Amino acid sequence: MQKFLLILCVNIIFCACSSTLPTFSYESDSTFKSSIEEKAAPAYPQAYFAVLSDTHIYDTKLGVDGEAFKEYLNNDRKMLVQSVEILESALSDIASKKPQFVLISGDLTKDGEISSHELLQKRLYDLKAQGIQTYVVPGNHDVNNSHARSFHGATTKQVKSAQKEDFARIYADFGYNQAIKKDPDSLSYIIEPVEGLWIFGLDSTRFRENSMKKDPIVDGKFYPQTLQWIEANLIEANREGKAVIAFFHHGILEHYTGNATFYPEYLIEDFQAIAKMFAFYNVRMVFTGHFHANDISMQEFNGRALYDIETGSLVSAPSPYRFVTLKDNKAFITTSVVKEIPSVQDFQTFATEYTKNGFEVLGKAVMDKFFVSKKDQDILAPYISSAFIAHYRGDEMPQKDQKLIPDSKELGMFGKLVLHKKRDLIINIWHDLKPQDNNIVLEFK
Repeated sequence: MQKFLLILCVNIIFCACSSTLPTFSYESDSTFKSSIEEKAAPAYPQAYFAVLSDTHIYDTKLGVDGEAFKEYLNNDRKMLVQSVEILESALSDIASKKPQFVLISGDLTKDGEISSHELLQKRLYDLKAQGIQTYVVPGNHDVNNSHARSFHGATTKQVKSAQKEDFARIYADFGYNQAIKKDPDSLSYIIEPVEGLWIFGLDSTRFRENSMKKDPIVDGKFYPQTLQWIEANLIEANREGKAVIAFFHHGILEHYTGNATFYPEYLIEDFQAIAKMFAFYNVRMVFTGHFHANDISMQEFNGRALYDIETGSLVSAPSPYRFVTLKDNKAFITTSVVKEIPSVQDFQTFATEYTKNGFEVLGKAVMDKFFVSKKDQDILAPYISSAFIAHYRGDEMPQKDQKLIPDSKELGMFGKLVLHKKRDLIINIWHDLKPQDNNIVLEFK
C-alpha cells in the first residue's frame, strides 16, 4: 500500500508541473492494476434515495423589481423568483416518498448569497426533521461569487457571498458532519449512509480562483491534491469491498455529440482521463448537474461501464428530480417533475414558456452582437430554444419529418453565418445519446 501511495504522490506532483493529462497510480504499476482488474466489482447494497440539482435558491428580499433585476433575468434562464416555492414542492413530494437520503449536486443558490444559502439550509433542516438526511456539494455559483448582489431599481450592490468556511458551516449537518473522510484541499468528502456504500461528494468548482472584481469561473476541475485524495480513497474502497457512487456538479461524460466542442465548460477538465480512472476503480454511477438537462450518458472503458446521470435544474423546465432504488445490484431510476406551486396554477405550462422565452431572449441578445437582423433572429431563435427545451426534458428525439433548422435561403448574410456555425449543435442536441434519460433500469456486472 505504501508503494501505491508513493506512486500516487509522484504522479500528482508530475501533473502539477506539466500541462499534460493527469496520470494515476493504476497506470504506473501493472501488478497493482492487475490486482484491481482481477477482483469483481463490489455489489451495490440495497438503498433508496432522491437526487436534485441546480436548485438556485434566491432570497427575494435582495430585490425582484426594477431595471437591474430585469436585466439580470434577461441574461439568465432561471425561475429565480419562484425558486423557493419550486424547491418546497419538490421536497414535499420527496418527503412523502420517504427515501433514506437526498443528494444535491451543486448550484444550490443563485450566486452564493449567504441569505440564499440560509433559506436552503432551513428547508433541509425541515426535511431532516422528517427523518430524511440530505447531502450537498457546491456548484460554480455557490462560493466566492462576485455576482452575489442585491437589486435596487436601476442599480445593484454587492452582498456577501459564501466563502469555503461559510459553506462548510452552513451545510455542516448536510454532509460535512457525517463525513467519514474529508479532503483538506477542497469541499469534498465521503459518506457511508448505507453500510457498504461509499458516496464521494466532490467539489468540482474553481472558486479559489475567483475574484470579486471579475466574473466567476464557470468551468470545473479537480485540483492535483484533490485528485490524489480521490484516487487514494478509491483504492481503499476497493480494498475494503465498498461499492462507490459519486456526485458533483460538472459533467464527466459528453451528453450529446460535440458537447466538449461547443460547451467544454460544462464538463470537468480532463473528463475522459478522470472518467476512465473512475471506471477502473468500479465507480459505475456519477450524479451531476450544471447543464440543466435531465440526461444520462454512458461510456465503457475496457469493458467497465460508467454512467453520468445528470439531473435537470429545479428552476428550468421541466423542473425534474430523480428517485433511485438500488436492489439486486441494479439501479432503478425514475424521474418526477414539479407539478404545482402556490403562486402558479398550471406550473408545467408556465415553466416551459418561461424557459423557452428565456432561451429566445438569450439567443437574440447573442445574435445582436453579430449583426444578425431582427428578422433573422426571429427565424433562428425558436429553433434554438426548441432544441434546448427537448434536451432539458430528456429522451429527446425529433418527430418524423420535423424541421430542426431553418432553410438558409430564408436568412440574410449574418443569419447564414450563425446557422453555419451552430447547425451541428442544434441537430446534435436533438439526437439523444444512449441510454434512456428519465426512467431506466441499470444492470451492473
